[in-house]
Amino acid sequence: VHRIGRTGRAGATGLAVSLVCADEVQLLSAIETLTQQVLQRIDEADFIPDHRVPQTLPGGQVVKKPKKAKKPKVVGGGKGGSLGRWMESDEPAAPTVKAVRKVPSFGGKPTAKKPAR
Repeated sequence: VHRIGRTGRAGATGLAVSLVCADEVQLLSAIETLTQQVLQRIDEADFIPDHRVPQTLPGGQVVKKPKKAKKPKVVGGGKGGSLGRWMESDEPAAPTVKAVRKVPSFGGKPTAKKPAR
């Protein structure tokens, strides 16, 4: 914006081009606020974005995409998660086996330790 402003005040006219990606939209919004203009977005054929750059309002506020409505949760209906599948099954549940920690011995022979290097 600084260089464009100096050139414009010197009486020259021209066109300024900026490449903006989606994570720079706040910077673009700041430029629009400073210049009090909404800048035109043009998708270049050789620079196809992975993410869309959000639109901004004349005041520089970023226009956010409307959120989708959440589906209401059904209380008491359906299978109820993993417990429902287990309760509906005719087979008994298999117990979960966990590894047991070795119990330390307080008597007997001490175990040989490796020498420190």
